[in-house]
Amino acid sequence: MKKSTFQTGLLLFSALFLVLIGGCERDYPEAIYNPDASIGATPEILAMDPPEATLAGVGKVRITGTHFSSNPEENLVFFDGERAAVLSATETVLEVIAPNIFGETIEVKIAVKGAQIFSNVIIYRLDPAVNTVGTLFDGDKAHGIAVSLTDDIFLSIEGKLVKKIDTNADVSVFANTSFLKSSNMKMGPANQLFAAVAAGRVRRLIRFDEAGTENTYVSLSKNPYDFDFDDSGNIWAGVGATINLIKPDQSKQEVLVAGNNVIGLKIFNGFIYFITQNVDATESKLMKVEIQAETLGTAAMVVDLAAATWMDNARVLCLTMSADGGIYLGTDGEVGVFIYNEQQATHSVLYNGLIAGPIVSMTWNQNHYIYAVHQISDATSEVYKINMDVKAGAPYYGRK
Repeated sequence: MKKSTFQTGLLLFSALFLVLIGGCERDYPEAIYNPDASIGATPEILAMDPPEATLAGVGKVRITGTHFSSNPEENLVFFDGERAAVLSATETVLEVIAPNIFGETIEVKIAVKGAQIFSNVIIYRLDPAVNTVGTLFDGDKAHGIAVSLTDDIFLSIEGKLVKKIDTNADVSVFANTSFLKSSNMKMGPANQLFAAVAAGRVRRLIRFDEAGTENTYVSLSKNPYDFDFDDSGNIWAGVGATINLIKPDQSKQEVLVAGNNVIGLKIFNGFIYFITQNVDATESKLMKVEIQAETLGTAAMVVDLAAATWMDNARVLCLTMSADGGIYLGTDGEVGVFIYNEQQATHSVLYNGLIAGPIVSMTWNQNHYIYAVHQISDATSEVYKINMDVKAGAPYYGRK
């Protein structure tokens, strides 16, 4: 009996298929699972230092435990799913920078290359290193800032206003003023607000009572920029290119000729630290001079800011100081605040990447916060609340 054409074709195809599969090697992908691979021990977190919390985005955390990798890249440290930068690693200690997230109950866990299971979870707190406080309107261009004993914030708003941000972050108008703006403000005795006013022929220090009523404290011959109180109640003020002494009886005298305009001033440890600067900032110096009763010694340069390459051509706009003598320089550059160490003649950046310039005015509160005015644009500003952790501001004698 003859085979059909279909049957003959089927037999030929089958024979050919057998030849093909018999003569070819299988080319499968490499298996993901390797049964011979060693399985790493599960990592375990035993402790974290600081033990309860650190500052988000800048705080260093030391994690001790077991079964970590000595290769930093093989340790994945997560804070609520956000990777932390691992600075160094041993099998028992990891040092990391906390990511820039905030929360009271952040879950921290670790994955290590070769281990199949995450570590145990530790509940941790991350506090904001830099936050904004209060909400200003579009068009609110802020200048001078002051903080009261009770942490109320006062802002000079261009357009003849002083606004207040209370401890609940509520914003209100504290005073309608006779002047356009104040470059710097300070709290004085009896919770009175003082403001340096320089506009045309208006050159004076203004004083406000607690109700926001304005009066002239003293008139001046040149433009005042910044000022500070000493422990005797005297005011030392940068007035044009001079430093003036203004006594509690409101008498005044010119004490020092500085050469260029004095645009920032802070009293610390018996010295006045001040910034002199010409109009285009091609000359800019941080100076200091000793207070000798009601006169001043010989001024000395701390650092030539115009020649400092680390300033990256930024212009210094204001200064404040910490209790340990750190000099905080607010700028109009990408780095909002530099810290200068006078003893070591070194500089550092305050919270790199978190504080933008221009920073036009800064003040420390009674505790561990710096409040700073950040001018976002020519017509919009915000107030930074900068958490300095355990660091305090230099003594301030005006708040009494």
